[in-house]
Amino acid sequence: MNHRIQRYLRAVVERTREPVAAGAFVLYVHPHSEHPFANYAIPGDGAAIDDGAALVAAARERGLVPRLEYIEPASRR
Repeated sequence: MNHRIQRYLRAVVERTREPVAAGAFVLYVHPHSEHPFANYAIPGDGAAIDDGAALVAAARERGLVPRLEYIEPASRR
């Protein structure tokens, strides 16, 4: 169930945000706002856990605060 919810959250956010691959994460960038609540990353489905360096770099490159939103049980490996 947790994985289904997380897939749903990705599908919803992809309607209004640009997805940017960033290591084990996908950073979703809002086209008109730099607000941290509008720009965040979700772990990629089935992605191997990494240190988040690619996510931090992708966010900072765009002037954003690196931030995660996810269903914690769906991200355990």
